[in-house]
Amino acid sequence: MATSVSGLSQRLASALEPVFGRSPTLISDSPELVEWLADQGCESVLLEVGAVERLSKRHRQNVLMIPATDQAFSFHVLDRAFRGSRVLIVPVIAFDPALEAAQYTVEMVSRSDFAAAVAQNRAWLDLVQYAAEPLVFEGPAGRLECGIKERVQLMKPRTQTMLLPGEWEAIGMYFEVPMIPDNEDFFHPGYIVNGQLEVCGAAVARHRQMPAPLVPLHAEAWELMSGLLAEGRFPLKVEVKDSRLVGATAGGRDITPELLRLSNEKLELLLIEFAFSNNPSLKAGMLDWSVNSVMNEGIQGLHIAVGDGLTGAHIDLICADLELTSHDLGAAG
Repeated sequence: MATSVSGLSQRLASALEPVFGRSPTLISDSPELVEWLADQGCESVLLEVGAVERLSKRHRQNVLMIPATDQAFSFHVLDRAFRGSRVLIVPVIAFDPALEAAQYTVEMVSRSDFAAAVAQNRAWLDLVQYAAEPLVFEGPAGRLECGIKERVQLMKPRTQTMLLPGEWEAIGMYFEVPMIPDNEDFFHPGYIVNGQLEVCGAAVARHRQMPAPLVPLHAEAWELMSGLLAEGRFPLKVEVKDSRLVGATAGGRDITPELLRLSNEKLELLLIEFAFSNNPSLKAGMLDWSVNSVMNEGIQGLHIAVGDGLTGAHIDLICADLELTSHDLGAAG
């Protein structure tokens, strides 16, 4: 996979100006990534205690942080170094820490429209709050219905583009509005999803706190997805019933049992996440589905996920060819 980096520093500065108000300092714990960023003309610093402590106040105020190794920094150290700073976190370590994957992810950040995505986040939040009838999604990739209960639980997406001083945010919250299960009634989430869809790509994530014996599940899940892609078995055909994935085939191969095992059988393929994805400037033809990247799941459309990333792999199944047909998103609220 070849990534075009011509003008990367200029594109990053332009894309991130609405988030920071100026070009941020790029900080990573990967020496190879920091070196590559510097070669592209980006202001980059290695995340190590000595280097961070020597940063000027100006360089600490606006930070794009790209953790790419399992090196652990205590919250106390990071809080002391970046207290009062605007920090946007791009967690490549949760997906694929390889240099090539990190390079691709940074390139996709530089091609993103943060302000347009946030405007869509606000529209989706209004719609979810006020929609009395099920949301219907239709298109070349299939048909889904999503009923929403009053107690639906959402991970809070960004509703303002610029970070405030002292705010730390994960980049995913700019590009999706995720509905998640309620911990008090986990197996009966506030979203009721039924239908069939074709999945054009996937991403696989894990939490840093994932127990070491389970980490191979993350690698195995991505090996499954990337292998199916290499064999030409995408798009996957997926069926969802009562917010559970009840069937998944790849070019005629039933992969449902594999998804169940990799995502933790005890979670019964419940949709851990049903998300509206809102990065309008990333088009399907721009993406490389052979790369496991947080930026791929933000492509305009929907994604569903099984597995929590802690007790099993978190597997995002991404669909870019369904549109909301039952409601006027622009008129929501």
